[in-house]
Amino acid sequence: MMRKCNQARCRNIPISLIIRCLHKPRSAKAEEVFYLFLSELATERLSLPLHILSFIDRTMYGWCEVARWEPCHSAEGITRFYRRAGMLLAVLHLLSITDIHCENIIAFGEQPVVVDLETMLNGWVSADRATPWSVLNTGFLPRWQTAPDGHSFDMSGLGADEAQDAGIQRRAWRKVNTDQMHLSDGTGARGSMSHRPTFENRVASVRDHVPELTAGFEEMYSHLLERRTILLNDVSLLEAFNNLDIRILLRATATYTRLQLRLLHPEFMNCGVDRSIELEWLSSLVWTESA
Repeated sequence: MMRKCNQARCRNIPISLIIRCLHKPRSAKAEEVFYLFLSELATERLSLPLHILSFIDRTMYGWCEVARWEPCHSAEGITRFYRRAGMLLAVLHLLSITDIHCENIIAFGEQPVVVDLETMLNGWVSADRATPWSVLNTGFLPRWQTAPDGHSFDMSGLGADEAQDAGIQRRAWRKVNTDQMHLSDGTGARGSMSHRPTFENRVASVRDHVPELTAGFEEMYSHLLERRTILLNDVSLLEAFNNLDIRILLRATATYTRLQLRLLHPEFMNCGVDRSIELEWLSSLVWTESA
């Protein structure tokens, strides 16, 4: 990376970012703009600062600063985490961002950090166009979804736990390095809890911190209203949102994951026509829970 960088271009990059960064095989512009907007809101008027990640976008690819999971160091830290989560929710809601599920959030100590953001300004509505946009559509708040077999699960950024099972069949090697080693199907229950805050090895639950979440949302919402005129008159900030290469998810991430895994079956790998026909099933899927 460093050998290919122009010296003048790299001169202003923080050394911490060069050492601890992740490569993204796509544009990182959406995340860059999101954190630019978030940094514009970071003023002394907010009760708590929000963590701002750094990004380097190169159009077809980019790099992002690493946010590693860390536990909180006090019970008060848990309280501050959920107040910040409420503040973050208000911004996600304002920018019509979706797909903020448990794999796209890192609990960086007292900070909920969005580490993967590809959807923005969706203005999402339900398939029947009857349900307006709400905070639930962000995917950040706990929300039950229904798997094809009828069981419920929650993969939200604040609600998912290690027991959640979206009913996704993943092929995996079992009994590795033994005579009984074999490839088998199994459900993909979650194992990581890096999106949830922890104190003294106890994972906190949002249900115990609803007042803090609500207070954080109200604080940021009021802050946005106060700065509305300033933000709307910031031409450079608004210009950053132009020509963004973003995704629009009409269905839950789990739905697309099931489709991709099914397309790995040998019968769809031999013939492009069969694969294309199978892809057409996406238009007729009944399960259309939001991401």
